[in-house]
Amino acid sequence: MTVSVNRSRVQYTGNGSTTAFAVNFNAITKAEIVVTVTTAGVDSIKTLGTHYTLTTAPFATGTVTFIISP
Repeated sequence: MTVSVNRSRVQYTGNGSTTAFAVNFNAITKAEIVVTVTTAGVDSIKTLGTHYTLTTAPFATGTVTFIISP
């Protein structure tokens, strides 16, 4: 059986004050969404519940809200 993988990506530029960013693609679980912040060319994967919250429902879009704005 072949399982296909679709990778969706959305990219935003932080401004130091905005904390909420739309996730405009569907995910089944929150674990499927990886939040990465790039600072000075270095990627840093953020942790759900520590660095950001995520509101989404199965098969629905949602919002990533950072605790401290990027």
